[in-house]
Amino acid sequence: MRSCTGLCVDGITTLLAEHTGGIPATDPAHTQLRADLEHLLTTAPTQVAALEAALVHFAQRCPPGLLPSSLALLLDALLPAQHEARARRADNEAGLQLHRNPTGSGWNLHGQLDTETGELLHTLLLAQQAVDPATPPTPTPTGPPPPTPTPNTSPSCTPRTGPDP
Repeated sequence: MRSCTGLCVDGITTLLAEHTGGIPATDPAHTQLRADLEHLLTTAPTQVAALEAALVHFAQRCPPGLLPSSLALLLDALLPAQHEARARRADNEAGLQLHRNPTGSGWNLHGQLDTETGELLHTLLLAQQAVDPATPPTPTPTGPPPPTPTPNTSPSCTPRTGPDP
């Protein structure tokens, strides 16, 4: 239970402090968060219940866009033996596809990135938008991307290149 307590109290308070730009250990909010987590961990009937309560407490306070990567980081700390398998699977599934729309009106981007590369790309795009205020904000992905249209190359749809008959 001691390793779970250290992970939950220290790991969660550190992550939440990072997400808010840093909170001194003497800050009342930081002290209250530590006390809340310690209370959850000592009153839970089992270690699994304690961990679940602490993660729910964390999820309620973590910015939504940072929650998946933060939970992955906590999971890696909690289950270090499985970290290598997850990292290998992420490497195997990683990749990006970028296709120009057939109409020439833009681009379709589809891909799967590991956590670090995705965060780097996200930071790069936000930095670029800060330089160019005319660029609209990047939408947060909410599901699978639309299918990429494929041009119809059947003979009946091939454009003519000569004069009309």
